[in-house]
Amino acid sequence: METAGRPIGSLPRVGPILGPVNLHLLGGLILGGLAVLVGVAWIFGALRRRRERADTAPTYAATGGIVYTIFQIGCAGLLIVAGLAILGLMLAGGPP
Repeated sequence: METAGRPIGSLPRVGPILGPVNLHLLGGLILGGLAVLVGVAWIFGALRRRRERADTAPTYAATGGIVYTIFQIGCAGLLIVAGLAILGLMLAGGPP
C-alpha cells in the first residue's frame, strides 16, 4: 500500500527550501555580499573621519587629508565594484 507515491511508514523527502544550491554558488554569493558590505562601511568610515577632522582643518589640510579621503573612497568603490562583479558572475553561472 502506498501513500502519495511512497510506501506507508516511509518519511517524505524534504529538500532545501531554495532547491539545490551548491556550496560553490553559496560561497561566491557570501563573498560578493561581504565585499560590497565592507566597501560601503569603508566609505561611511572615510566620510565620518573627514567630518571629525574638519575641526582641526589646518592640520588636516597640511597632512594631505582630502587626498587621503579621496583615496579611501576610491579603494572602497573598487571593492564594491569587485563585490558586485562576483555576485553577477555567481548569479549568471549558477545552477538552472
